Formats: sequence, C-alpha cells, structure tokens
Amino acid sequence: SVQGHPGRHALLTCIKHSLTSVAFPAIGTGQGNVAARTVADAMLDAVVEVLRKNPNSCLKNVRIVIFQKQMLPDFHDSLQQRSATGSLYLSSDVFTYDHVLSSAFFSSSSPDKTQTTSDFVRDALKPAPVCFHICGESASKINLAKQKINSVLTKNLLSESIKDEMVFSLSQDQLRRLDEVQRSSEVGIKVEGINGEGSIHIEGLAQDVASAIKLIHGILKAARLEEDLNQKAALLSAVIEWQYAAPGQDFHSFDLKTNYELEQALEAKKSQVKVKLNGQEVTVKLPDGPATNKSGQSLKIQRVNKSSDLPPSWEQMDSFSTKVLPVAPGSPEYSTVEQQFKASCNRNIIKIERVQNPALWQSLQIKRRAMDVKNGHQNNERQLFHGTSQDTIAFINEHGFNRSYAGKNATVHGKGTYFAVKAQYSSSNTYSRPSATGEKFMYLCSVLTGDFTTGAQDMIEPPLKKAGTTEKYDSVVDNTQNPSMFIVFHDSHAYPDYLITFK
Repeated sequence: SVQGHPGRHALLTCIKHSLTSVAFPAIGTGQGNVAARTVADAMLDAVVEVLRKNPNSCLKNVRIVIFQKQMLPDFHDSLQQRSATGSLYLSSDVFTYDHVLSSAFFSSSSPDKTQTTSDFVRDALKPAPVCFHICGESASKINLAKQKINSVLTKNLLSESIKDEMVFSLSQDQLRRLDEVQRSSEVGIKVEGINGEGSIHIEGLAQDVASAIKLIHGILKAARLEEDLNQKAALLSAVIEWQYAAPGQDFHSFDLKTNYELEQALEAKKSQVKVKLNGQEVTVKLPDGPATNKSGQSLKIQRVNKSSDLPPSWEQMDSFSTKVLPVAPGSPEYSTVEQQFKASCNRNIIKIERVQNPALWQSLQIKRRAMDVKNGHQNNERQLFHGTSQDTIAFINEHGFNRSYAGKNATVHGKGTYFAVKAQYSSSNTYSRPSATGEKFMYLCSVLTGDFTTGAQDMIEPPLKKAGTTEKYDSVVDNTQNPSMFIVFHDSHAYPDYLITFK
C-alpha cells in the first residue's frame, strides 16, 4: 500500500530534513519477487501522495534506479498514466550506462527550460480555504444565507483561458512567476499542454482575473523574446564562434548568449562592448580584443568563422545578416529552379530570389550529417515546394519554417510544416495566397525527410519506428508508396533555398 511503502517513508524523511533530491532502487522487484508494474504503481503513487500533501517542500527531484532494462517499459507506462490523468507534473528522461539503466523521471517543478511537446498539466496552487460560520434562527434561514453567499460568489467569479504554444517553453523561473501572480492577484492559475495546444486557465474574482491576465501576457511576451534570442544565438554559434584565452592558455568559447552579443556589437560597428564572463564583467575591444576586467587583467580574443562550406553559388556575405538576392534570368541557376517549378506548374514566373541565411543553412547541414549517420544512408534530403503568403516571407527568410504556423492551411497528416513534391499543389490559393496585386509566392526548399511513414491528424511528432525503442521516424507523408507531400516537425529540418514570385 502507499501508506506502508518504504519509498513514502524515505520521501517524508527527505522533506523533514529539507533535502532537495533522493534516489532509491525499484524496491520489491528483486528478492521480493513482485511484478515490475505493481512496484512501479506503488512507488509512483507514494511519490504523488507525499508531494501533493507537501507542495511547498524543498524536495524537487526523485530518481528511481532500474537495474534491469526489461523493467523500464512498466515504469514508463505507469509514469505516463499518471501524467496523462494530471496526477502531478511529471517528466521522463532515460539514460543508459552499459548494464545500468537509470530513469530520472520525477520533478515536482518544471526543469529550467520545459521545451517539451509531451502532454502535461500543472494544477493551480491550492489557497487556504475561507470558512463561513453562519448562525440563524432556523435551518431554512441558514440555507437561504448560504444560497445568497453562493449567488454573490457565482456572479463575481470569472474563468478565462489564454491559448499560447509558449506554454511548452516556459522556464522554471517563468513558472515560478506564474505562481507569484496567483498569490499576488489571489487567483487560481492552471497550466496545461494537451495534444500540442498550450493553455493557461485563470479563475477568481473578475477584477483579480483581469489584472492577472495582464501580468501573464507580460510573462509570455518575455518568454517569447527569450526563446527568440536563444534560437538566434544557437543558430549563430553554428556559423560564428567568439573565443577567449588567458596568456599562454588554450582558447575557450564564450557561451551562446555572449557569443550573440559580441557578434551584434560587431555588426553595429561598436568599438567595444561589455559582456559577462564567468560572472565577471569584462570590456571587449572589437574586433580583435583584448578583453579586460575591472582589475586590468586581459584575455586574448578571436572570432572564428565556421561557415567556410556555404554554397559556392552564394554571393559574398559581409556580415551574419540574411540576404535575399535576385537570380539572373537565363543563368544556369535560374534555369534549374525554373525547370523544377514548370515540371508541374505552368504559371508565369515573375522573379526568383536566392535566400542566403548562413545560420539556418549551417544548422540544416549539421542536422543532415547527423541524420546520415543515424539512418545509415544519405538519401535523407529532398527539394520540395512550400506555398506561402506575402506577410510570412520576411519571417521565413530570417527564421525558417516555424511549426507555430501549422494548422493555418492543413493538419490532415499531422501538426507540422507541409512541403509538396509538385509545385502545382503548392500553387493553389489555399497555400500560395495572392497579394493585393495578384502576385503569389512559393519556396523551393531543402527538406530533411529521412525515413518516413504515414501521418495522422493528431500527430505532433513522428511516431516510433519500433515499439519499445526510442528511435523515431524523421517525417511523415500522405502515402508511403507514392508521397505527394512531406510533413516535418522540426523547424531546423528545412531551408528556404529560393523564393519564387509568380502569377
């Protein structure tokens, strides 16, 4: 039983002594000869019961060590069942070390960066109850008073919801800020992500809900800006790497954020910029250093360009910024794109432009090389078409294809980004919506399709290749024998090579 389970006593002891983490083996599966699923259910029930009753404890991580690999599915299924029913916010990561399989599967608060598409529910904090003691001449009058109190509460209570995919990317600090909003605004805030849709539900007095919503929108805006910055920094690091070194020592890379700040300062033609290095503020002279701290100690600085393998057809890039350049009609490059377009679509091409985005391109190459190794073959990349509207062009050129646009046109085969084998399909008004002047827009893209299978409407990621494994397909299609479209679920798995404007 949960009450008598030794894991429960271990957890209570940790809480008593203000410990933050605990690890113990799968108790009972050895000499106890108890079925793995029974043990999993009992242990997880103990974890849920203890932490629900002690929500403000210091205990943040519970780890169960599983020594027999075949037992892992039982624990994982038990975990998923509790996560799906909203028993508690659960996260699962599996690490294999030769014969020892360690499943670090429980967190009573979100990890530093959630970044997950798995379903989850984070319940509202439970406030201290308000008790009404009603005295009256008779039971009927007391009941009448209760009815009036309930009526007043019902009239003044409000429930609102905010739907936002950023829910899946909220950091631990941002989730704590939501908890602070609950306490300061005296409302209940429930956060959930179900079937790829994120939402925040707010309940309380009408005026409190209104003020809480403003604060929540501020948190979501900050989260979106932070995620955008992190994505830009990660993409940049694939192309440009700033490094530092003490005299006589090897060079080391700056962290991604500082790397981005240094490159931005260089593009802005600043002579120097202040950044953080190992917790200290240093002043970096641009472009060649040195970096100097407040004590006058200096470090050597260098900027490494990792983009030497950019396509030979690209024009010289003076900086990291994205360029969109016209392709000369009649040139071999123009003719190649034109032939691919006209093979299925007899529309009039107005112009073809080449998109030069070093960070996005380099990111695609890294993913492709990894996919070549994973799949054991090099038939992982295809050139496909993607119709779009004029208002999304600037975003795609700068950031690539974002799954947040999934569902604008179709989700029949999954909630990802859709690419067509034939230009004719993407040329319809559904996908290539005409501008005010009647112009239409389509990208010819390099897409990492890899190994694929048939898609389904509710998919938010490719399915597993084989049950009991962790390896997934790379994309899904409408028909595996003769696909007319591919759906990818990773933003870095496609690059917009050319923008075709046509009528």
